[in-house]
Amino acid sequence: MTELERYIRDNREEFDSTQLPSDSRRRFMEKVAAEKRRSRTRFISMTSAGIAAAFAAFAVLLHEPDMERTLKRHHTRMTEKELDIITLAEATNPYEMDEVMNNIRAITFEAIPLEDQLPDELPTREKIQILNDYYNQKYEALESLLAQL
Repeated sequence: MTELERYIRDNREEFDSTQLPSDSRRRFMEKVAAEKRRSRTRFISMTSAGIAAAFAAFAVLLHEPDMERTLKRHHTRMTEKELDIITLAEATNPYEMDEVMNNIRAITFEAIPLEDQLPDELPTREKIQILNDYYNQKYEALESLLAQL
């Protein structure tokens, strides 16, 4: 125990009976109010920083290209074009359907899909660019086949 603590303990009555200066309560309340303001400011800053970080993470996730969405978009687009070709071929010349189907298969068939052949080390953006180029060529070939019918 320090000497100050011992002195306070030994002279407790003197501390309890002595009147505080008249403005001590006001000064104490001012300090409490100032601490509350600092606390509130810290809380608001921390909350704002947390919200900003969450928003930034969410924005990055939304902006990050998604392989699944890209593949689904390309497959849907190609399937729709295949259906257009088949519908037109059946309406115009049903006797050439085997040839049309063979051409569609030649354009769209993949023994091993390209997305499975791309190395894992490749960044997602580059993979998506490669897939976009690849499927756009296939789509153009399907459009060319449709134009020939």
